[in-house]
Amino acid sequence: MISLTKDSEKYVIATFSNEIEKLNIVISDKVKAKLTAVIDDNCRHLIIDLATIKYIDSSGFGSLVTIFNHAKNREVGLSLCNISNETMDLLSITKLDQVFDIKADLKTAIDSISE
Repeated sequence: MISLTKDSEKYVIATFSNEIEKLNIVISDKVKAKLTAVIDDNCRHLIIDLATIKYIDSSGFGSLVTIFNHAKNREVGLSLCNISNETMDLLSITKLDQVFDIKADLKTAIDSISE
């Protein structure tokens, strides 16, 4: 469902498998559990790559907010990247685009950590 790529001590990239197109009630608790565990495992920055995600429901957004708060409380950076236009519209409407560190693509997210 989610694969993790670690770059030594700098960051971890969480990527959804190609068959996962929705971050919804069916998988949101599993995603939340896995990514909060990554944060607890001495991660310095977590990048969530949403390239395959076409739709996020309220439970999916709730999970992302929980992950964000968990990262913030542990002083871990968190970025979202490769967000679909539909999801970006919802983030804007809910003003969550002002909460999350949103990057256009994975390279931009990685480069922003190195700065």
